[in-house]
Amino acid sequence: MSRFLKKLTFLFIFPLLLFFACLEVMLRNIPNDYSFKRKWLDTNAKQIKLLVLGSSTGYYGVNPNFLSGKAFNAAHVYQNPKYDLFILEKFISSFDSLQYIILPVTYHSFFYSLETSEENWRTKNYYIHYGMKGNRFDPKLNLAFYDHSLLSILKRTFRYYIKGQDEINCNAPGFGTSYLLERRLPNWEGEGEIKAKVHSALFNQEDYSENLMMLERMAGLCKERRIKLIMVFAPAWDTYIEHIDTELLKLDLLKCEEISRKYGNVSFVNMLNDRRFTNDDFYDVNHLNEFGSKKFTLAIDSIMNSYPLTD
Repeated sequence: MSRFLKKLTFLFIFPLLLFFACLEVMLRNIPNDYSFKRKWLDTNAKQIKLLVLGSSTGYYGVNPNFLSGKAFNAAHVYQNPKYDLFILEKFISSFDSLQYIILPVTYHSFFYSLETSEENWRTKNYYIHYGMKGNRFDPKLNLAFYDHSLLSILKRTFRYYIKGQDEINCNAPGFGTSYLLERRLPNWEGEGEIKAKVHSALFNQEDYSENLMMLERMAGLCKERRIKLIMVFAPAWDTYIEHIDTELLKLDLLKCEEISRKYGNVSFVNMLNDRRFTNDDFYDVNHLNEFGSKKFTLAIDSIMNSYPLTD
């Protein structure tokens, strides 16, 4: 290649690389739930007595404002046990006062891995914002703009840097505030069959086994640290429950009960069909709204207080 072509190539590529490097820095600095929760835990981990983990069921379902004692919600949408364990292990040396971990579980909590799910773009947030270790040359794990269109990237940067709108969708103790009754779709009950079948189709034996292994590692780590792990099968609406695979549900319940029996510091409570939760408590067929989450959190608080810590 002639010197002229090399120079021309450099003059073309360098501005492009500089442009995307600037976008990457700008995207990384937009506050979001992941960066917010990481910074909060960095600062406050030593003080909390209760930690909420899990996926969207925990994120939207357990509001630390209604728990006894200083609590924080470290759940994220589609967060499966691998990432629950990662967060626990990352901060375990700082959890000087931690007494309870609350882990809401659902019918499909153990069916999938985040990396192969429809929400796999969330994986990089654990590497970028939580400092998870992985292949540093893998763009899926290390580039904030990966898997996003240029238009969506420009919109996000405009919203934050021009309009001042960040991407934090939780309150101060980490509870997701978007699932409000007033935002519920009119035909929400009719989605029960569709959602149940979609969630049943997620089942993968390899992922299921790995998730249960990670859950047992969490239980073991909690036992070493004298932390009580409370697993609660979260409520769901009738049109969802009646269409889930009963054999898979039985397997879920059996495994949760087995783990609770195996580890003396683990308790399991099944609230899937809890009649205390009515139509007005749900945002959709498998998530609670602000009223349902308050009721769910208070029920968990009562359960937690009935299981005192033991040696």
